[in-house]
Amino acid sequence: MAHGYEHIPVEEIRAKLTELGVDEDFIKQNTKLTLVQKLIELTATADLDNAEEIADTALEPMSEDSATQFLPAFGSELWTNYMLGQLRDNELSGDAPKCDGCRRLVNTFIGPTNTFVKAYTPPNVENDRTATVVVSVECHIVNDTHPAYGTTIIVEDIADVNKYNTDEPYSKYQSATAKTRAEGRALRQILQLTDVITAEEVSQAVETVIDDRGWEPTEPITRSQVDTIDVVCKRLDIDAWAFMNSGQKQYENLLQIQKTTAAMMLNRLDAISHKTKQRPPTIGSYKINWLSQYDLSMLI
Repeated sequence: MAHGYEHIPVEEIRAKLTELGVDEDFIKQNTKLTLVQKLIELTATADLDNAEEIADTALEPMSEDSATQFLPAFGSELWTNYMLGQLRDNELSGDAPKCDGCRRLVNTFIGPTNTFVKAYTPPNVENDRTATVVVSVECHIVNDTHPAYGTTIIVEDIADVNKYNTDEPYSKYQSATAKTRAEGRALRQILQLTDVITAEEVSQAVETVIDDRGWEPTEPITRSQVDTIDVVCKRLDIDAWAFMNSGQKQYENLLQIQKTTAAMMLNRLDAISHKTKQRPPTIGSYKINWLSQYDLSMLI
């Protein structure tokens, strides 16, 4: 099946439609196939058989080359649903895309990537067996509808994994799971998938711990927990101290907070990060020097 425009760049088709007075938003937001159909309609050069062929083409499963050819403009209204539609069955867990599926989409539809771990805190007794990993994904943009076309962008994200926020058996492999979870989040940002979370971010453990357990004191908050809360609040643009006082108990001093309490706070931040929980509406933006009044050398 063919419509005669397979080898004509989409930019030329858009330019021709602009000359014909087609609405600019329509041109920007639609796929090449839709633009070709509009061009054929306006120029009246296609007969009925050709129009039927175009309709048949739209219904056929697309190869990777065809999917790239009919790619919607990056960030358009059609973009998210189109990206999700390109995922293979083994790249989905329920309705959530897996990290490897997001990686393939980025490399196919945005540009080639390099991924590396920027920072890593291993699980230990002091941090409640929590692995924290910061992943950077470098992507050279070859999608010509992307605002950063022709440049290389770097997107970073962070994930922490422990038995409280990750289901088994993945909670037993904290470091590897945290790396995959952070990479999936970064890839999701590059793909600009709105209102979507990756499969690795979904966890019943988060819901169970947050909903069924209070913030109960045990041992003092650790330095690692403070650092992680600071990093995550900065990324989410959340006032860290206001957030830490949004639970069941109010604190006058950071050093009053206990380790179990801090673990619950980190679980809540993790849920806010992957949008299974909403940020408290009264909390303002991140304050850079909020830790300067404390002597953190007292913390383990």
